[in-house]
Amino acid sequence: MQIDLGLLVALSGLTSASDWIASDTVNFPYKGAAVDLGTYAAQVRNLAVTAVERAGWTSWRPPEDVSFRALFNEEPRPVQVAVEGLSHVLDSPTLLILEAPTGEGKTKAALQAAAQAVRSAAGTEDGLGLYFAAPTKATSNQAYRDIRKMLESHQPDLAVRLLHGSAGEFLAAQALNQVTGAAIQPVCVNADEDEGEGEETSAQSDAREWFTHKKGLLAPVGAGTVDQVLMAGIRSKHVFVRIAGLSGKIIVIDEVHAFDTYMSRLLDRVLGWMGLLGVSVILLSATLPTHRRTQLISTWRTGLGREESGTREQISAYPRLTYATADNIETFPIAVSDLNANRLMKLDNVADEELVDWLISRIRKGGCVAVVHNLVRRAEATHTHLLAAIEKLPAEERPELFAITGQMADKPRYEVEEALRKRFGPPEEEGARNPHRPVRAIVVGTQVLESSLDLDFDVLVSDLAPIDSLIQRMGRVQRHGRVHRRFPHLTELTLVITGVTETAKGPVLPPYTGAVYPRALTWRTWALLKDRTHIHSPTEVSDLIEQVYGTSPVAYPPGWKDGEAADEQLLRKHDNQSADVRLICLPLPDPDRSLRDITAQPTHSGKTRSRSGPHERN
Repeated sequence: MQIDLGLLVALSGLTSASDWIASDTVNFPYKGAAVDLGTYAAQVRNLAVTAVERAGWTSWRPPEDVSFRALFNEEPRPVQVAVEGLSHVLDSPTLLILEAPTGEGKTKAALQAAAQAVRSAAGTEDGLGLYFAAPTKATSNQAYRDIRKMLESHQPDLAVRLLHGSAGEFLAAQALNQVTGAAIQPVCVNADEDEGEGEETSAQSDAREWFTHKKGLLAPVGAGTVDQVLMAGIRSKHVFVRIAGLSGKIIVIDEVHAFDTYMSRLLDRVLGWMGLLGVSVILLSATLPTHRRTQLISTWRTGLGREESGTREQISAYPRLTYATADNIETFPIAVSDLNANRLMKLDNVADEELVDWLISRIRKGGCVAVVHNLVRRAEATHTHLLAAIEKLPAEERPELFAITGQMADKPRYEVEEALRKRFGPPEEEGARNPHRPVRAIVVGTQVLESSLDLDFDVLVSDLAPIDSLIQRMGRVQRHGRVHRRFPHLTELTLVITGVTETAKGPVLPPYTGAVYPRALTWRTWALLKDRTHIHSPTEVSDLIEQVYGTSPVAYPPGWKDGEAADEQLLRKHDNQSADVRLICLPLPDPDRSLRDITAQPTHSGKTRSRSGPHERN
């Protein structure tokens, strides 16, 4: 008799985890040789219950009322209303893709959908769980806060695991500052990567490494970095435990648009396996190219056993909501809130050598400006020059100055994040102005300002980046309380691009920019924007994305001699990353393939992100 492959995978993961729990002498102390087996068997049953309780694996039990208002005690935005309206499809395996601008509440919309799906499965013997996968530690921390806030209304004592390398420091600071009103449980700290690979190879150290670094994904509810999910697509000796941990959950994956080819291929493989296991997945994105959205749907449904016949034309309206089930695929437009309705973003330019003087003059009358550089060295240089310039100002005109990059140590970076969140984060009341907002401020940083923090500035200055990154950065302009702006000279939404030298042969960007973003993507973006004075959101967003990432991208202007070479280089990079992934990823689900074959050599601890930096769409 042939056993279903999905059942074999889940059973293998369960067997491994059960074996490690049973082998832990903390849970089951050695009783010696002279032991009565009958008596011991009775004792072990009680010890097993205690061992599971010690793991904190309490099921998530959403309330009967899983409406958005009931879960979050706030009025839903249009995006959240649209997602809540899909409750009729969430009682079976579903792939949900939500594409909407920054600030529309995609995270909470996904959490409400997850609660609805879990509630629909509440009649089963074992309830479903949730894992929220975010691209960075900072966004993981924010998702953790949102999950805690949601649980306060109905299950405040449920342990929520936070899975990333500096989760301990974050939770300790949360407990100290009482940022959330919920009980903080530092025991729920897990790292998102293997630390100290090398010397320990015994079964004992192997088990210890698992339970200190990997057990979090087995817990019913968690938030953390997306690496935890992508590692389920890599061949490794414990991959079935990771897949088993995901199989009983609703999986939410944030900012899918930011994945490069390497991460996207891993995601595709995971989606295939999740489809096989009937796992519902919610994908969040600013916006996706049509062909990528089609790929995601096809991969998941193929795992579900639904072969795709040809491609389906998707609507171009934006924002949009797509759902796929075993029987149906539908995409439809959705509305946006007043925040993102009819946003006309003015485009401007400033040369590097004029940037500091421009910033100082811009905020003399008041205002808060963010500067996003693509390279840490550029951010540090701008910060240094600003320090010198600010010292020359009269005391009453000096702005607050902040710096944040991804290379900062965890503790000081967290302190800066908290300071930024207090000054530039959302106010307590919808539409109000943050009372802690400074009169004058300049924040200099890297891509961490692009997506990791829910911040709001009057004006944004940015290095040239691919169009999706610029759209994300534009979402940081007048994001909270637009009707309460204090400075008339800053009421116009403005994105200022710096660091671009226009030449007849094409744009010249700061050195080493090509190590961060492929030149083809920045050149295509500049070809679209160089003669524009404004970008209208949301109406133009989808078309801009298609022109940079679609199958027929924008043509380079005459004279840009290296454009063809840049395109070829991008294709080679895609091919190389795809080849790298094929060496380590799980094969596609195949009922005729044995479990031994699935994890056969090459076994690799695996990296879930490419070495080439972020993040071209594909």
